[in-house]
Amino acid sequence: MTFTLEQSEGGGLVIGENETRAVENYDMTVTDYVAGSGSLPSSWDVYDELRSQGYYIGRPHATRSGYWIADLTADHNTGVAWRVSVTYSSNPGQSVINNSNGNGSDPLNEPARISWSGENFQQVAVVDIDDNPILNSAGDPYDPPLMKDFSRPVATIRKNIASAPAWILTSHDAINSDEFVIDGLTCEIGKAKLKRADIGEPQTRNGITYRELTLVIHFAKDGWTRKVLDAGFRRIYSGTSRELITITDADGNEEYPPAPVPLDGSGVELTDPTPSTCVYNSHELDESIAFSALPLS
Repeated sequence: MTFTLEQSEGGGLVIGENETRAVENYDMTVTDYVAGSGSLPSSWDVYDELRSQGYYIGRPHATRSGYWIADLTADHNTGVAWRVSVTYSSNPGQSVINNSNGNGSDPLNEPARISWSGENFQQVAVVDIDDNPILNSAGDPYDPPLMKDFSRPVATIRKNIASAPAWILTSHDAINSDEFVIDGLTCEIGKAKLKRADIGEPQTRNGITYRELTLVIHFAKDGWTRKVLDAGFRRIYSGTSRELITITDADGNEEYPPAPVPLDGSGVELTDPTPSTCVYNSHELDESIAFSALPLS
């Protein structure tokens, strides 16, 4: 398929307060198309041809110093003819100027854009800074429980992708199963969680269709394992048999406890629970995926 590109009338300079724009118009035609031989060239073909001839966002003007292509459109005219408009700008923005070699004109080649924020919240404190259980002097949890202020770093990653990836259906709330690097920082296994993954509607630039993927990742310095006091109203005896726990009151009468009784980790109640003898069970509640496979750069 052979195209010709000839400059046409129209265009000119548009002078603004902070920017001057130079518009050039061209007629593009397919010279070797035979009617009835197949479908007409698509807009993809037209933009590919323009790029092959050196027309892309960020290209410097051939003769007008200090101007770069900031906008490029190709509108179908009739038959195998298109009307091409090339707009050069004296102030297109640094991102356009950085694309002057053409490598950045493909939105799919752009690096990820990463920003950081924080999340602040409170949750029940189950262990202290020395990892000891938080209990009163009688070995029972506080009622109401102690609350602790928490904060987490949050990274928001925006990346252009060609289409919706299959993993977006199953990866929400997943933690990282591998060590990975984000924004030059290395994250250990089990410390990051993918809290949100959004995909925008299709967009087209330079004839290339893409969608913006937004990932929101939360980081927990202690990981995402849940710890809970091993306590309950029943105990295990004679192997796997279970029965309700009873306690003796001040008068020597047996009664059922009004609150869960701390257990020893094997289903037996602690007769004299203390912070050093109480047991906290750890539970993994989240699926894991390899974060190194995510588009983070």
